Amino acid sequence: MPEAPAFRTLARRFPIDDLADILVEGVERRHPAMPAFQLDPSDADDLTAYLKTLRR
Repeated sequence: MPEAPAFRTLARRFPIDDLADILVEGVERRHPAMPAFQLDPSDADDLTAYLKTLRR
């Protein structure tokens, strides 16, 4: 989605250490085109580890 921020931007704007918990609890839709989703703890850890690499 062109309007969505790039992962690099997200990594700079959001406290990544808090993100894994949010992803496991589930993310509700923020706008009509965004699907609600929930990750398992392993996937949430992998995604947050990746986002941390984008901060460099």
